Amino acid sequence: MFYFFQLFYGAVFHLFKKFGIVLFPLLLALPVFISDFQIFKLTTALVYIIILLGLNIIFGYSGQYSIGHAAFALMGAYTAACLNIGSIHGIILNGVFSVLMGGFASLAVGVAFGIPCLRMEGPYLALATQSLAIVVPVIIRSRYLEPFTKGSAGINIHPLSSPAWFLQHFPHFSDEKWQFYIVLIPTVVIVLILKNLLATQLGRAFIAIRDNPTAAATLGIHVRKYKIIAFGLSSFLAGLGGAILVFLTGYLRYDSYTFIDSITYLIVIVVGGLASIEGCIVGSLVLVYQSNINNLIGKCIPGAQDLHWAIFGSFVIIIMLFSEKLNHGGLGYLLKKYHRKLLYDIQGVLL
Repeated sequence: MFYFFQLFYGAVFHLFKKFGIVLFPLLLALPVFISDFQIFKLTTALVYIIILLGLNIIFGYSGQYSIGHAAFALMGAYTAACLNIGSIHGIILNGVFSVLMGGFASLAVGVAFGIPCLRMEGPYLALATQSLAIVVPVIIRSRYLEPFTKGSAGINIHPLSSPAWFLQHFPHFSDEKWQFYIVLIPTVVIVLILKNLLATQLGRAFIAIRDNPTAAATLGIHVRKYKIIAFGLSSFLAGLGGAILVFLTGYLRYDSYTFIDSITYLIVIVVGGLASIEGCIVGSLVLVYQSNINNLIGKCIPGAQDLHWAIFGSFVIIIMLFSEKLNHGGLGYLLKKYHRKLLYDIQGVLL
């Protein structure tokens, strides 16, 4: 516990020293200036940051091919939803504990799935994770789990809303604003911890295994152990993100997270930048606002809005063509390169 406190404290101190004077007030003040719908989209982007961070750990940092990441998000979401409505033996937990249990449920499945897959690499591991993404929705809607998961009908829960005691003091404070601030807290905490954690021996071990597992083992790195840690940490963050998202939407079905979502997650972290926290932030924004980009292109080119996947694919191809100039870091490389200069300029204007 003290070790994680040191990680969190070090990351907070480092980030606040660099540009936190401007960044955090801007994040806190942002909901005041935009509509509730845009606030909800930003809140969804915050959740996707958590999910993409998990995928980036296993794919970007440790170099293990996973195209079934949405399955872990689905398991976390169903665990949290079932515990919240009491469909599992009448057990009812509040939002925080049910979200944590969703993360731990995905963690358990991820570790159990990762152990037999340790000897798999490349396309073989990708096919194994793909099978997980296909099988999990089928199991969830099966007649054996229907009493708990409600089958094809899905689960309705009460979405996260402003508490009554808060509305007594701030009656015009919308539920979307409350959701934004509640989701912002765990997202910032997770980003800060991972930013410092991946700079320690754990992160260096992941990168060494990704670059050359044989050389990493020669240097004394326990390859099997760190691969299991990567699987567990990745699946935990996916389950956590899926569990949080179900409390924003208030509804969950077996097809809420599909194999196509797993492929989409993989694409956006490549666009944002592998092995980069900034890449996950950019990727989440691309994932949430791709429909807005398609609509904007559709206004300029009539009929182009019906070709959103073609437009998205073309965008990925362009990023890949210029990947060498982007230092193989995607759009996250540009954010990492220019965000400090931009924030310093804003800080100079405001202060």
